[in-house]
Amino acid sequence: SAQISPDARFVAYTQSETDFEQNAFLTQIFVTEVATGKGRQLTRAKKSSTEPHWAPDSRWLAFLSDREGGKNQIFAISPEGGEAVQLTKSETAVGNFEWAPNGETIVFTAAPKRPEERKKSLGEFDVVRKEYAYAHLWLLKVAEALNAPQAGAPLTSGTAYSVGGFDWSPDGKRIAFSATRNPDLIQGHTSDIYLLTVEGKEVKKLVDLPGPDRAPQYSPDGALLVFASAMGNAKAYSSNNVRLAIVPVSGGAPRSLTDSFDENPTVAAWKKDGIYFTALQRTQM
Repeated sequence: SAQISPDARFVAYTQSETDFEQNAFLTQIFVTEVATGKGRQLTRAKKSSTEPHWAPDSRWLAFLSDREGGKNQIFAISPEGGEAVQLTKSETAVGNFEWAPNGETIVFTAAPKRPEERKKSLGEFDVVRKEYAYAHLWLLKVAEALNAPQAGAPLTSGTAYSVGGFDWSPDGKRIAFSATRNPDLIQGHTSDIYLLTVEGKEVKKLVDLPGPDRAPQYSPDGALLVFASAMGNAKAYSSNNVRLAIVPVSGGAPRSLTDSFDENPTVAAWKKDGIYFTALQRTQM
């Protein structure tokens, strides 16, 4: 989970070890100064700290931990050290999260709180393939959260889809996300690409093809999205490689970029000089 700070001063990463007292693997966050090579451990809680994400100004390193209440929440810590600050008090566990380009807000995924009536009768049990905890996008105002943990404001809701991967537009006005019909693993083949306008919470479907389309990322100018796609092949979820495709945010037909690449590519970043991606070669999953 190596993450270079935007000001290029630090590299944050995680390190895991066995905790025999808790019968668990414990993960902690470390930072190394680029100029000197000196490293230090940032987190030391008795619960894991994972998924480090730098604030755009490099002043904070946000991460996930279930150290409070037993479910993942977002915390922030200075790269110089000190105590971590809890930012969220979501009723359910926080999934993915990402800083807005201006650093003033964070968007994260979490399922809505279950009705009290349902909780009284079934508690925390799930009725398999009859009811689901749909993941949705929530917005957190960082300045308020630094004073006291916040629940966040919902940006999406309902049972029409369950949100997966997402990405902020460079201007911070929109969020592209992928979503499946419901969070059941078997629904991976229904994944489509959506656009959310943050102000107004307007959602529209941008890519609606058979097979999975997921993990969208914006181009540096915000005009295009790159994403992993089956390019309309409904059987690709189980047996075929996905491709990298692009589509204008204004709409249109997706175009494959990796027809001649015989592996499963995963986008790492889209920079001004091109799209960087990773892939496993000669490896069976």
